[in-house]
Amino acid sequence: MSSKHRIGFNLDRPTKIMGLTKDEFALLIFGLACFMFSPNKTLGLCLIGICVVLLVVVKRLKKQIGGFNIKSFLWWYFGFEGGNPTLPPSHIRKWNK
Repeated sequence: MSSKHRIGFNLDRPTKIMGLTKDEFALLIFGLACFMFSPNKTLGLCLIGICVVLLVVVKRLKKQIGGFNIKSFLWWYFGFEGGNPTLPPSHIRKWNK
C-alpha cells in the first residue's frame, strides 16, 4: 500500500473547531455572547471568565476519562448486560477483584 492511500487522521476522534470540540466551542461562544449582550461590561467580563474556567474544567475532565466506556463500566461493576455480550464472562471478572 502506498502512502498516498493512508488516512492521516483518526476517524473516531470528534470534530474539532480551533482545537475545541463542539461542546467546548459552544461554551466559548456562550461566554462571548454574554459579554457582547450584557449591558454591564464588568458583569460580561465576569461571565466570560466563568465560561473560560468551565471550559478548562471540561477539557481536564475529558482528558481524565478518555477511553471510558459506560457499557463496560455498568457490566463490570453492576452486571447489567444489554444486546450482544462482547465482554469477558463473569467468572473472569470475579478473578480480577
